[in-house]
This record gives sequence, structure tokens and C-alpha cells, in this order.
Amino acid sequence: MKAFDYYQLMTFHSLSSLIAGACLLFAGVAGGQSSFLPYHPEEGKEVRANPPLSSPQAVPEVLAPVAKGNHVQQVLQSIMETAPELVGQIPENSRYYLIRAHASVVSEDQLKQLQEAFYLDVTATCQFYARMYLLDWKVLVAKSARETFWGASFLCNRTNNYFGIWLKNKPWICGTFGFCGTLTRNDPAPADFAFFPSFEKSLWMFIHTIYSFHYRERLPDQGERIYGAIGFERTYGVNYWKENHYGDYYIDHLEGPVYHMNHLIYSWSEHEEGFNLCIECTRESDKKWVFQVMQTEYRLSKSAKEEAGTGGQTDAIRMMVAGSDVEQPRNKEPE
Repeated sequence: MKAFDYYQLMTFHSLSSLIAGACLLFAGVAGGQSSFLPYHPEEGKEVRANPPLSSPQAVPEVLAPVAKGNHVQQVLQSIMETAPELVGQIPENSRYYLIRAHASVVSEDQLKQLQEAFYLDVTATCQFYARMYLLDWKVLVAKSARETFWGASFLCNRTNNYFGIWLKNKPWICGTFGFCGTLTRNDPAPADFAFFPSFEKSLWMFIHTIYSFHYRERLPDQGERIYGAIGFERTYGVNYWKENHYGDYYIDHLEGPVYHMNHLIYSWSEHEEGFNLCIECTRESDKKWVFQVMQTEYRLSKSAKEEAGTGGQTDAIRMMVAGSDVEQPRNKEPE
């Protein structure tokens, strides 16, 4: 009798889910939008929707991000050979790190080498994720550079945590995405930092951090372009363009202009509600790190052009060095 009741219940549930899913699919097609509605736009809260029906089109082929390089490790090894007191080596993975990750402990030439090595290591991955999540890629490189001192800190080389991400107040990092390992470090008080398998996963979780509601609401459109994709990922634990366990995906790529660096920095720096991503960070200091990324790109571009025998600056490089700007978000002005 129990088995009969169980199968009867499952049959009824399956039929109900099919009818509800068909209605959602029809509404989505009629409105030209996905049937998945993970967030309520007024409240910014996740809503567990019924599993969407499989999309009629095949999952698109999306170019994977280039794996992070290892140029910073080569620079650190060269520093260790001339100044072994500055560099340590992590027993668990044999990676090098600066014992005091700060500009004051390295020469100007060594700093430039670290900057250029870090740029080469992470830029391709940052550009890919920036394209997929409508971000200014230079902000991603700059924030990671600041948190890790150009990839030379102990924390990033021990845990692949390149953005100083705490597990505190982010239960989705472990509960949804499965990154549950921690390392306790002083920041300045003891804090549990998340472990990640790679730079790419750390970057992905940083994007989820800055697109959380209390940051997203400060963007010019309150994050309307991206909140649905973030909700899909928070529910299923996969990138929105990849299939979930129901064989569905959210969309092949997000549409719309990228959020400019000023809008992004404004959303997380000097946050009046105490949500600053960095205790000592200000909007002005964050922008200075972005400018350092631009300078690094310019040096590498100039060097490549000189080697190729062309010389000169491209229009894009001139714009970057000039530091083009945009107005602040219209919905909230900075103090």
C-alpha cells in the first residue's frame, strides 16, 4: 500500500510539474525571456523556482578561459636567488611567496616584473569572465592585484584565494558551489578565508560577491542585466551558460554594456552600510590600482611593439593612459 501511494503521489507530482513548467515556458517564450526567475527585483532575494524545462536549442559552445599562468612564481624564484630572506616556500605545494608582500621590500625593477608577470598570468581569465558577466576586466585584475600584491602573498599561493574572500556571511560558497575549505588568517582579526581549486574559481566567487544585493543595488540599473544569471547560478551551482542537472541553462551570454570601473568601485568602496570589500580601501585608492594595471598593459604593449619594430601607441592604449571617465550612477550620488 505504501509503495502504491508513493508512485501515485509521484505520478501526480510529475504531471503537475509538467503542466506548471509548460505554462512557464509559454510565458517565457511570449515575453522573450527565460522562464527562470531566481530573484524578485524589488527585494533582491532568491526565489527557488520550479525546474525550468530544457531549452529547445543546444547548449552553445563557449570558449573556456585560458588557465592562469605561472609567471609570478618565476619572478619570486628569481628574487629568492638574490634575496632569500624575502621569499618563503609553502611546504604543502612548494609555491613561493613574499614573506612581507609589500612594495617596500622589493626594488622598482622587481615590482615591475611582478606586475607584468601577474598581468600575463590572470588577464585572459579576467577578460573572459568580464565578457560573460558584463564587467570591466581591468577592475578584476586590479582588485586581485591589490588583495595579493600582484600574486605574491602567502594567502593566494596557499589557498588560490586571490580576492581575500571570507566564508563569513557567504553560505552559498560552500552550500551551493562546494568550496568549503578554510584557512584562518589575521585580517587584522582572525578570519576564515575560503580555499579554491584555482584562480578561476576564486574569480567566479568574487563576481558573486560583488553582485550580491547590497552591492548590486548601487549599480546604475540595480544590476538588472545580471541578477537573473546570478540567481540561476546560486540555485544550481554552475555557470549560467552551462547545463544544470535538469539539462537546462540560463542563456548563452548576457546582453548589454559592461559596468564601468567607476560604477563597480562605487558599489563596493566606502559603503555606508559597512560592506566595504577592503577595510582600508577607498574609491580613490581602488582607482589607483586600476591605473597601475593600465600602466602595466601599456609597458607590455609598448615592449611588444618595439620587438615587432612598429612602435607607437594604439588608440586604446592612449585612452587607457588618459584614464577616461564616466559620470557616477544616477540613482545614488557618492558622498
